Amino acid sequence: MYNNDLLNYICNLIWRHNLGVELCYLNDNHFRSRYLPKDRLIIVNTNWWNDSEIPFMAAHELGHYINGDKGVMYYDTQSQPHDAINRDDDAFKEHQADLYGLNLIWNYASSHGYTCEEPGEFMQQFGIPERLHDDVARKFESNNDLIF
Repeated sequence: MYNNDLLNYICNLIWRHNLGVELCYLNDNHFRSRYLPKDRLIIVNTNWWNDSEIPFMAAHELGHYINGDKGVMYYDTQSQPHDAINRDDDAFKEHQADLYGLNLIWNYASSHGYTCEEPGEFMQQFGIPERLHDDVARKFESNNDLIF
């Protein structure tokens, strides 16, 4: 089950950016949440197959807005790693949205007194996808210990 307080926090951030957000229970539990720039709307599928990731998905989609992304993109876990030099590369944009979502949730957790002793615990507690394990580990390392 996802963290409802965290999802409410992220939805409030979305609204503060004058964007709409629709929390939709869709029959397709693999329908990816998305940011629709032309509509200034974020759609979050609350029936996502891994419901603990729902707040992260909302934060990730807000990241697309913050980063100025213009199109609807899909994270393809089968694709090659992104080209760090090509800032127009879709995988690069997806990863930047991932990092925005990760940082937003990290800051929320830190400011609300959550503690975690290792990256896996943080990822499980806040529904951070496994593809971000190395990024989460670096976040722990940069804080000089594994407790935030």
